[in-house]
Amino acid sequence: MKVLLTGCNGLLGQNMVTRKPPQAELFGVDLAESFFGTGELNYFRLDLRDRSATKKLVAAIKPAWIVHTAGYNNVDGAETEKEACWQGNVVATENLAWSAENARSSFLHISTDYIFDGQKGPYAETARPNPLGYYGKSKLAAENVVKGTAVPFAIVRTMVLYGHGNRVRENFATWLLRKLGAGEEVKVVTDQVGNTTLASELAEALWQMVLSGASGVYHVAGREIVSRYQFAMSLAKVFQLDQSLIKPVSTAALAQAAPRPLRSGLIVEKAHADFGIQLSGTEEALLRFRQELEAAHSPLLKGDKPARA
Repeated sequence: MKVLLTGCNGLLGQNMVTRKPPQAELFGVDLAESFFGTGELNYFRLDLRDRSATKKLVAAIKPAWIVHTAGYNNVDGAETEKEACWQGNVVATENLAWSAENARSSFLHISTDYIFDGQKGPYAETARPNPLGYYGKSKLAAENVVKGTAVPFAIVRTMVLYGHGNRVRENFATWLLRKLGAGEEVKVVTDQVGNTTLASELAEALWQMVLSGASGVYHVAGREIVSRYQFAMSLAKVFQLDQSLIKPVSTAALAQAAPRPLRSGLIVEKAHADFGIQLSGTEEALLRFRQELEAAHSPLLKGDKPARA
C-alpha cells in the first residue's frame, strides 16, 4: 500500500516514518533535504503551495493514502504572518486535497483543538468550532477544504504534541527539560487545560487508522486532561528535576500574541470505540518519552539521574 506523508521531517512525521508498518510503501515530502535513509522512505522535496508540482507528484505516485502532517504551526507568529499561515495551512491543504481527488487517494488530515474557543471543553467531534486566533481559523478553514472535496477523508484533531525528533522545533516538553535541566525557573500557566499527546503514540494511532480505512472526524490525544502546570510538575517528577523551579502563572500574565483556548481538551472515546485507540495518561506517556530520549542518547538527559520505576 502506497502512502504519501507530508511533513516527514517534522516531529509527527519522523515518528510516522520510524513506525511504518511493513505493508506500507512510504513516500515522504518536505521542504528541506531529508535526513532519512533511502531504506526508510522514498523522499521528494516539494512545496505544497505549488499546485502544479503537487498535482504532478501525487499523480505519479498514486498513493492509496495521503497523510497530511505538514503545516504552519507558529500560533503566536500567525497573528502577524497571516499570509504565510494561510498559505501553509489552507492553500497547501487545498492543493493536496485536490490532487488526492484526482489520484483517487484517501486523505488523512491533522487538525487541532485551536479550532475551539476553550470556553466549554472538553470537546466531542460534533462540537461547534469557534477559533479565537488566526492559527485556529486557518486550521478550521483547512478542515472545511477537506470536507468540501469528493476525496474519502479522515480528520484527526490532536493537541499539545510533544516528543523526540531529530532537528525539530522545540516543543513544550523539550523546552521544560532544557530549562529545568539547566536549573532555570520556568513560568507555566495554571489556567490552560487539555490533553497532552506523545508524538510516538499519535503516530501509532494514525497508522492504525490508515490500515483500518478510517473515515470522518476523530479526536486522538492523551487520555487525561490536565493543566499545563500539572503536566510540567509531572515531567519534573518523571525526570527527577526540581519542581520548585516551576512557577505558576496565569495566561493573562504572559501577554502572548495569540489568544489561547483555556478550558479546552478533546473527548477521545470515539477513536477508542471504533479502533480501540487509547493513548497513555500523562505520567505513563512521560515515562515512555524518557525511554525514547534515553534510547536516542539525547543531550536533554545529560548528567541526570537514573530513571526510577
